[in-house]
Amino acid sequence: MNFLKTSFLSSISTVIRIFSGLISTKFIAIYVGPSGLALIAQLQNFINIIFLFSGGFLTTALTKYTSQYSDDEIKSHRIWSAAIQLMLAINFILFLLFFFFSEFFSLLLFSNKNYSYIVEILSVSQIFSGINVFFLSIANGKKKVKKYIVVNILSSFVSLFLVVGLSYYFSVDGVMVAYTISQSVVLIITILILKNEIWFGLENFIVKFKCEDVKVLFKFAAITFTSIMSANISLMLVRKIIESNFSLEETGVWQATWNITQISMTLLTTSFAVYILPVFSSLKRKVDYFLELKKIFLLVVPVSFLISFLVYILRDFVILILYTEEFKGMRDLIAFYMIGSFFKIICWVFGYIFVAQAKVMICIFVEITMAFIFVVLNYFFIDIFGFIGSSYAYALYSILNLFLLLYLFSYKFNPDL
Repeated sequence: MNFLKTSFLSSISTVIRIFSGLISTKFIAIYVGPSGLALIAQLQNFINIIFLFSGGFLTTALTKYTSQYSDDEIKSHRIWSAAIQLMLAINFILFLLFFFFSEFFSLLLFSNKNYSYIVEILSVSQIFSGINVFFLSIANGKKKVKKYIVVNILSSFVSLFLVVGLSYYFSVDGVMVAYTISQSVVLIITILILKNEIWFGLENFIVKFKCEDVKVLFKFAAITFTSIMSANISLMLVRKIIESNFSLEETGVWQATWNITQISMTLLTTSFAVYILPVFSSLKRKVDYFLELKKIFLLVVPVSFLISFLVYILRDFVILILYTEEFKGMRDLIAFYMIGSFFKIICWVFGYIFVAQAKVMICIFVEITMAFIFVVLNYFFIDIFGFIGSSYAYALYSILNLFLLLYLFSYKFNPDL
């Protein structure tokens, strides 16, 4: 399946996910408001970190090595067995940690013990979320694109129904519960869709593996771990910077702008995960990278520019549809965030290439460096320019990120070297 076909199928899933997300966002804006949105965003970043430890750190590694060893069942089964047993061991430790110290983590996140029950729910749900990620990563590596996309579509509907229903009846608490359990519920759907696959059998996940299999997973998982940790921690720090300089309401406005930026990029970046990672993992000649890149950029550059331009032109309409009058401060931020998102989408292409070729140290260096730069730019730009400084910081951060990746790519993948 080529990039265009994969992009089309992924786009269907992404459009559905975006629309379900837009509806969820509207309900959250109405029933929770800017300050509530800031709290929910803090929880989401925490959930991302927990899901990273519960199995998310193995996602990219599983997809890559499932694709790479598609003709070697013994090696594939060893990798899968090492991954699932490692995940279950870590999940058991996480369960004990979060269940018995839920009040501590509630205070740490929300300065309030009242949300300790959310942490307790998370201690259980993260186990099922990890297993769900495990199965989907293998399906992606096996290039079962249609089934992978069907699960993602149904996942969007599950999240929508939970967020809308629980936010309506229970406000902030309801939204928190919805985001905490949604991916666990999706595990049932994943099992039903994948149960007839020839590789989907318990015997394939409990074979004896070697220490080298675990080392391979850890080596490659370091990329995913660094990426998710640096991204979520940097966002939490920037959120604290804005809150300390302004208020929780302004922090919610900033978060809403950030959400629009992420939505604008999702249509293309989802296709990257489904297509670029498996395809670039199988390429052997350096010149093939440039040939494949040419095809990708002929689609990516004009589409990403169009998306960013339309969001900016329609910014007043977007704010009105997605949020409420309380979020009108977003209008001044969107221009430079859209400039940043255009460059950031291009960064994602080069980033996936380095991931596909297991350039571990390069990926870790880029993620940590750029996360640090993102926080520092926000700290100084907000101090100098005020609230709008966060948008200047994001635009400059994205441009610097692209320049760094272009330099590293030209150095590592120049066919003339």
